[in-house]
Amino acid sequence: MAEAVTRALVGALQERGCSSVELIATPEGLPLYRKLGFDPAAHYLTLRHPLAAAGTARPATAGGAA
Repeated sequence: MAEAVTRALVGALQERGCSSVELIATPEGLPLYRKLGFDPAAHYLTLRHPLAAAGTARPATAGGAA
């Protein structure tokens, strides 16, 4: 089922003119994605930041804006 869904999504994206697809995969999913033509992109780093709780200050961005 996962293979069929992934093939359908990739096909739909190609039909809409997308030239590449990036995904975040678990080690368990890697064999399927490699089978479908995805290659690891080791130069990417995925980072996650928790959203601030309501009413708390956001960290300042470059240039001093908050």
